[in-house]
Amino acid sequence: MSSLQEVTEAIAQKVASAKPFGKKIKFSLDGQIIYLDGTTTPPSVSNDDVDSDVTISVSMEDFLKLMNKQLNPQMAFMSGKIKLQGDMMAAMALSSIF
Repeated sequence: MSSLQEVTEAIAQKVASAKPFGKKIKFSLDGQIIYLDGTTTPPSVSNDDVDSDVTISVSMEDFLKLMNKQLNPQMAFMSGKIKLQGDMMAAMALSSIF
């Protein structure tokens, strides 16, 4: 299993060339935080637990499957593997990154 630091770095690499998408997203992975600020150019990634437009709660295992396209995000949400708090449209902005 990957560490929080490894996952944070992988997301940072994915968004390094991404355009800003105007939303702040917090991932809660088994209680550990990854914060993606899509209002900056390029989007920034940290482990700060700060306010966001949406918080996405998911297990680290399922998050890795999502990142590797081994798990469909819509199916994961419908089956309860992903829980959202806040602006669901902010979460939809992730489709351009993952």
